[in-house]
Amino acid sequence: MKTKTFYLFGTDAVREFQESQDSKAVAKIIRNSGGQLYSIGLYDHSSELLSAYDGWNDFIELSEEIPFVDFTAKIQRIKINDDTLTIVLDWTNQSEYEQAHFGLLAGIDVYQGDDILEMTKGEERLLKQIKKDSFDVVDLEYKLEDNKTPIKITFIPWNEYDEKKELTIEIN
Repeated sequence: MKTKTFYLFGTDAVREFQESQDSKAVAKIIRNSGGQLYSIGLYDHSSELLSAYDGWNDFIELSEEIPFVDFTAKIQRIKINDDTLTIVLDWTNQSEYEQAHFGLLAGIDVYQGDDILEMTKGEERLLKQIKKDSFDVVDLEYKLEDNKTPIKITFIPWNEYDEKKELTIEIN
């Protein structure tokens, strides 16, 4: 049995499909006309569905772009798995610095209700320096308090030109 790994939904989220050499099964990713993920599954050579990925309710596709003077943040998608929230974020350095890390330009707070959620993964990646006019993709993980209360993501730019911007996401 040969295993192929397909990287989907950001840098850390991986889905594996088993591929039998006899059935010549292939994984297909189907997008709707807007480019958003619509379906994924394992198909045989005659396009008969062998296995479908059924975890679509765990993912919320956003592609929400939030522009600032020094950077542009784009929340690609979020994933909720038990008590963990994963935010797939890409950001572009458009500051005057030749190299900058996200933490130099802004802070990010994630709230559930009135409480700031604890970041459990990704903080070190926010400190990775990238060149001017380049972008980086970051997977941020937070510990959720529950799976019903909406999430509020707040970007706090450190410059004098921008105000903070917030995005609220219903997760129930």
